[in-house]
Amino acid sequence: MLASVVAVQADRQSSLHPVFNDGRVWLVSAMIVSLIISAVYYITHPYPAYGAGLFLAMADQIQATGYHFPTTIPHYTLGGVPFAYPPLQFFVVAVLLDLGADPLLLTRVLPGVSSHSTSFHSMHWQKKYSVQCR
Repeated sequence: MLASVVAVQADRQSSLHPVFNDGRVWLVSAMIVSLIISAVYYITHPYPAYGAGLFLAMADQIQATGYHFPTTIPHYTLGGVPFAYPPLQFFVVAVLLDLGADPLLLTRVLPGVSSHSTSFHSMHWQKKYSVQCR
């Protein structure tokens, strides 16, 4: 029974156009929808959502420590928030702030940009490793 289901799925997949088999159509479709949602958000919300102030505070602390890892981020709890986040984006934000970028613009746009870019990378890694596992 299971073998016949697998055979039917294989036949169905092989009968699809090659563009549909490699996943690019689905990735592009999802990216278009998410870009539209992001654009609507940027147009309708002049300020960043949720924890953007914390992320800017982390970038400020990185600048204040001379681009070394800070131990805590002050002002969010009594003893400060421990700096235990993946640091790459905070270092990028710190450099962009040093170059004169607008902090408000960074906190509105960078989360969406990083979210969209990781979709492409995860698709690449998924395809690479799923082929190796078969």
